Amino acid sequence: GPYHQAGLDWLYFAMTGLIGLAMAVLGSVFSTQSQLYEAKDNGLLLSLPIPPRLILLSRMVPLLALNLVFSALVMVPAFIVYANLITFSALGFCFQLLSLLGVVLLSQAIACLLGWLLHLLLSKMNKSAVSILYTIVFLGAYFSIYSQAQQILAAIASGGTAIAAALQSWVWPLYAMGRGSLGAFGYCLGFLVVCAVTFALVYWVLSRTFLTTATI
Repeated sequence: GPYHQAGLDWLYFAMTGLIGLAMAVLGSVFSTQSQLYEAKDNGLLLSLPIPPRLILLSRMVPLLALNLVFSALVMVPAFIVYANLITFSALGFCFQLLSLLGVVLLSQAIACLLGWLLHLLLSKMNKSAVSILYTIVFLGAYFSIYSQAQQILAAIASGGTAIAAALQSWVWPLYAMGRGSLGAFGYCLGFLVVCAVTFALVYWVLSRTFLTTATI
């Protein structure tokens, strides 16, 4: 409501994308690390005449589906709420779904990069201890945010103008996603290009190092 009254509808979708991105990354980073580098048949597949990049890609497809679930759990209800309370546009809803796909690609790229770094870290540390520490930190952060949810939402609602200025100046992809979700084709395309290029770059880096990293 406050964002719409202030003419900042795009910020609503940008914040939705940010939360969906965070949920997908936090929820899938350990799954990404284990799926890519600790799969039991990695040794068998790497011994076959199959390019490592194709093995990596086959591992990433299920992870994309997992990230889609995490992101959609946040973003699709937000799209429905906006349609019910503000306005519904079939074209706008299509652009919103495209923005969801962009978030999935971006979150997967970040999760893969973090999973790669996590695997390198775990190869030098006790895996069980690190997993327990991650779980404790994640649950602690979750319950801390949950206990202050009302205050955080109030601050986000009242500080819309300041948040909008910060995103527009420093986090252009989120700004583009917000504008694109309202039907601005150029911004939607720009956001998707950023997400696709980021995903492609991470995939290229991981494919170049997959053989070495998976055999650590």
